[in-house]
Amino acid sequence: MDKDILTHKGFIEDKIAKLHGKDGKDKEKARDLARYHTEMTRNFQHERQIHLFVMLFFALLMIGSWAFCGWSFTVATGGISIDSLSLPAIILTVIITTLEIFYIRYYYRLENRTQKLYVLDKKIFEIIES
Repeated sequence: MDKDILTHKGFIEDKIAKLHGKDGKDKEKARDLARYHTEMTRNFQHERQIHLFVMLFFALLMIGSWAFCGWSFTVATGGISIDSLSLPAIILTVIITTLEIFYIRYYYRLENRTQKLYVLDKKIFEIIES
């Protein structure tokens, strides 16, 4: 989806460059472009919302896995030792934490690129209003 946003942004910027400074006939094309861009932006926003929910779900899993590892340390008899902690629990915690770190990074890029689409709305409306 990240690449789709960049492709859409490039497409809209090309169309804006072609429409900029044209006569009234092209204002209808600008309106069509505005409708298309608005619909695509809505689709990207919906995808972004789904990714937010998935990211939050994995954050809860990560917190739960860290809590389980912490609980395993406190329950251990005879002091804290790595033998008392389940190796699969450690591996699962490391995997989920790594996955969450990369997912946060991906979501951050997704959020910022979606925000850049709003500037294009303004440029299209300036063409329509001129």
